[in-house]
Amino acid sequence: MWGRSGDQQHAEDAAVARLLERVEGLDRLTEAKFVTYRSLIDLQAEKVALALTASDKAITKAEAATERRFELLNEFRAQSADWASRFATREATELANKQIRERMEQLSTDIEKEIDRVSAQTGRLMTGLLLTIVTALIGALTLVLTR
Repeated sequence: MWGRSGDQQHAEDAAVARLLERVEGLDRLTEAKFVTYRSLIDLQAEKVALALTASDKAITKAEAATERRFELLNEFRAQSADWASRFATREATELANKQIRERMEQLSTDIEKEIDRVSAQTGRLMTGLLLTIVTALIGALTLVLTR
């Protein structure tokens, strides 16, 4: 205040006033963000509580399902003795497997023959296509060069 003019004092007061306004604005913004964050935290807490409740219900259902599954497994074990007599014999399954293997080998041979036939035909087609393209290019070059 000593050696300052009135204009300097007025400019300093105006600058201080602007700074105070900015600080108050930042305070309001901080308070608004705090309220927003608080409500977001509360929403997350509600979601977590709902998820925990749903999880507890799911666990209860899973436990009941597991208990039922064990009951069904015990029933299955009791019936399995009756089913043993209905199973295919080793000889029958070996014969079926042999027939399947023979059929697969025949199909594999047929497929290989068909692949060879298609490959040969593809080679001929590609050669024909290449010749057609080369002929067309020669014709185009001839037209371009003769004009």
